[in-house]
Amino acid sequence: MKEKNRTWIIVAIIIAVLLLGYWVLSSPRVEKDVNQQSKEVIEDLTID
Repeated sequence: MKEKNRTWIIVAIIIAVLLLGYWVLSSPRVEKDVNQQSKEVIEDLTID
């Protein structure tokens, strides 16, 4: 029974690390996209 619990803990840790890694890698891209869009909006406003 103890061995089974340990396996599930390891699986949960691996999933958590993968999710965290994916989130860390994807969040800077999202910020760049938002910054790019806001710059375009500011440029549009200054042209008017």
